[in-house]
Amino acid sequence: MKKIFALSILALTVFIYSCEKDGNDDNNNNNNNTPMGKFYLEFDHVWGMTNEAFALNTELKHPMTSDTMVFTMLKYYVSNVKLKKTDGTWYNQPESYYIVDASSNAASTLEIKDIPAGDYTELRYTIGVDSARNVSGAQTGALS
Repeated sequence: MKKIFALSILALTVFIYSCEKDGNDDNNNNNNNTPMGKFYLEFDHVWGMTNEAFALNTELKHPMTSDTMVFTMLKYYVSNVKLKKTDGTWYNQPESYYIVDASSNAASTLEIKDIPAGDYTELRYTIGVDSARNVSGAQTGALS
């Protein structure tokens, strides 16, 4: 049986929709009363080197072996979201574990909440779950 590493071929394109101030100042969970906001990450799923649109329940051709395959489900974790401010400091969002589901556009868009308002120039995240969290026993939230 051939092993196919589909996620290594699957390219993800991320768009940051917006960063906006949250209208509710009661959500300020920080010590210096910085206004909090949110932004959206949208994942567009593409296939192969030609950036063909990825679709569930559709026959796709492996770009290297020409094998055909059909995916009926694609879900994965995005974790450890970090944002870099214009001054070079990083904001690490605590407990940032999300499930992305390729079955719908809505499930492929993440709402990242409680971000301190500011100008950010860079975004980093992990596909999957970090090894320390992965072996730390029973989980809650998206990891349960």
